[in-house]
Amino acid sequence: VLGGAAAYQKWRLSQMSKTTKAIVKGIEAAEKEITVNPTNPVKAAIAVEMRRARVYDAGNKIVDRLKVG
Repeated sequence: VLGGAAAYQKWRLSQMSKTTKAIVKGIEAAEKEITVNPTNPVKAAIAVEMRRARVYDAGNKIVDRLKVG
């Protein structure tokens, strides 16, 4: 049981780390992008980075849980 719990925690930490990095990279990419009609460049850039990190589904769930309000 302890081994399973440790493996889950390691996996969870990995997902959180990848999600956080994708969010930061997405924000940085959105800041560099100049658009005429910025519908939501930050969210779009974060989604691209999470897909690149191959954590979009899990990362999106984490982001939803972190939303305030």
